[in-house]
Amino acid sequence: MLAVEPTDRLRDSAKAIHPSPLIEWVADSLPYLRKLISLGQSFDLVLLTAAWMHLTRQERQKAMPNVAALLKVDGVLLMSLRHGPVPENRRMFHVSVAYSTPNQPPIPIEIRH
Repeated sequence: MLAVEPTDRLRDSAKAIHPSPLIEWVADSLPYLRKLISLGQSFDLVLLTAAWMHLTRQERQKAMPNVAALLKVDGVLLMSLRHGPVPENRRMFHVSVAYSTPNQPPIPIEIRH
């Protein structure tokens, strides 16, 4: 399993909570995922949680092709979208399914709710 977390504090905390030699932790971030993409791996499953709402609409448009490129053919992307008020002093943006799957460039992703 490969896990990506951009912040040292949260990555170190996650390592302490999940001390498994089966988890490889990578310091990387959306929208580009340069380190992760440079590994040249593809995955059956990409799980994207507690991240999408921190990106602007423009950043999400840049990120989706990079996330999609990590999937194997017939791979699955599971993404949680946060709805509701933004907590004070947090960098978060409104997200929706419509604004999370860009039409340009077209990305072959099937959306299910």
